[in-house]
Amino acid sequence: MNTNTIDKYLYIPKNSLFVLYFFIEKIIAGIDINVNMVVSMKRKTSTVGLFVILWSVILFISYFQNYHSSMLFLLSFSGRPLPKKNLRTTPVMGWNSWNTFFANIDENLIRETAQAMKDRGFLEAGYDHVIVDDAYHLKERDENGKIKFDPKKFPNGFSNLSDFVHQLGFKFGGYNSNSLQTCQHLAGALGHESIDARSFAEEWKIDYLKYDFCFNELKFDHPAPDLGDLTLGKRIIKTADFQLFDGAKLLTNGFITNIAARGFAVYKFVSQKQEIVKASLKYLDTDGLKLFKLQINDEEFDMLLTVNKTISQYNPTDAKSLEFELIIPKGEVTIKISQNKTQQETAVYEYSRMGDQLIKQNRDIVFALCEWGWNRPQHWAQDIGHQWRTTLDITPFPGKAMWFWLLDIYELTVSKGITSWKNAYNDPDMLVVGFERMDRQKNIIHFTLWAVMNAPLIIGQDVRTMSPELLEIYLNKKVISINQDSLNVAAKRIYNHDGVQILIRPMINSQLAVTLFNKYQEEATINFDLNEVKNHFDVEIGENPIWNECWTNETHNGKDIMLTL
Repeated sequence: MNTNTIDKYLYIPKNSLFVLYFFIEKIIAGIDINVNMVVSMKRKTSTVGLFVILWSVILFISYFQNYHSSMLFLLSFSGRPLPKKNLRTTPVMGWNSWNTFFANIDENLIRETAQAMKDRGFLEAGYDHVIVDDAYHLKERDENGKIKFDPKKFPNGFSNLSDFVHQLGFKFGGYNSNSLQTCQHLAGALGHESIDARSFAEEWKIDYLKYDFCFNELKFDHPAPDLGDLTLGKRIIKTADFQLFDGAKLLTNGFITNIAARGFAVYKFVSQKQEIVKASLKYLDTDGLKLFKLQINDEEFDMLLTVNKTISQYNPTDAKSLEFELIIPKGEVTIKISQNKTQQETAVYEYSRMGDQLIKQNRDIVFALCEWGWNRPQHWAQDIGHQWRTTLDITPFPGKAMWFWLLDIYELTVSKGITSWKNAYNDPDMLVVGFERMDRQKNIIHFTLWAVMNAPLIIGQDVRTMSPELLEIYLNKKVISINQDSLNVAAKRIYNHDGVQILIRPMINSQLAVTLFNKYQEEATINFDLNEVKNHFDVEIGENPIWNECWTNETHNGKDIMLTL
């Protein structure tokens, strides 16, 4: 077989990748995803293991409209976040310290990495973020409640380091976790959002915050703390005056207990005027975090208590007070104290706390939610942050990749493509291109899949020692241009059968990116007719489309092509 034949038949050897271009005339997006594609499977004995064969095509088109018509919107919840800033017209590109170095970081490493990224062409290619992950600080905060830097790793803090990174032309990124402690058991930000956001913006001058989910303790099956009297200005509402429902009960010590997923308390009164009052609510201190909801007529307020020590819940002399202000309306007033209803609402509330504080700062900070996809952030994170993780970490081992898990992450992310859009991106985690267990073909496949899925392209490799072969992959201008296309539509999978998958991504300037690959070990022969695109889009194809391969820069012609993957 002549592998150079490009008229009607093209043989693509196993473990190779092609990106091609061809001209067509018109396309209007549709929702029909039935594929009429001839696929024949041939068995082939192999001892190599699992292969993924990826073949990508870019279609030049002259008209595109209405593709992204099914966006999912934020659920209704108490404490709706502030409108976020529109900061990202394309996915973030950059470098993060975690996947290679884990906790073994210091100021010199970050400085050397930033300089190497500039010297080796990463900044010019679009990788303009340098992000410091976990393990830069201590477990204890200072006397003012601020984060304390590890004096051995970052003796000068982040201010000078941030200036250095900015002077090179990069943006500077930081890290913390939506919990009392980070993944490395250091000071977390939950309950300290206001003071930490000010530090991020004013002192550290960060442009990007990765906000993790390790050791998050809030669960909706956890009850609120035992609650005491509620004071509203001059009005003192005794616990004995509340009506208690669905398991909530009054203890002999005068505190209400079991304000949980079902139990709640209600008090009604008539106010002679609308007024702003100083309020306080007594509670008994317990271990961990407690969240409950205070509702005044139709207004709801989420109340978060961060508690770090254990005190007997039956001793009212240990009671503390939660201080706040409320607007009391004129007329009939109903006060209800309850718990939230779903764990997803808790995640929305928690991440909104930090998101709101970042918005209030006089600095633009990209907010990257690292919630691991547990509470389906693709359905609500668009209104809070600029990107959100779809899965757990891509690797638990520094410098090592797991191919099977990388493919699982791809599967878990590609199905969520409709929720990725401008200023709101699904994040399948950082790139592991060049890690142990990744050969050249896997590196190319991994990089290309992340690019077409509209994912952030964040390097996890040591760029100081990166080989020329890896540089060629990371700096591929054509693949990067697909990822950074300003239409911001993630690839949509239109065919998935026996390991053969086809993805389509509309782009600006009359382009369409199409990705084909074989996920399994058995070879697949695909007879691909460009007219099949009409099954999914209203399209007119030119008589002799021209194809250009992105990784080899070869060009081809013709509407019909046969692929052996």
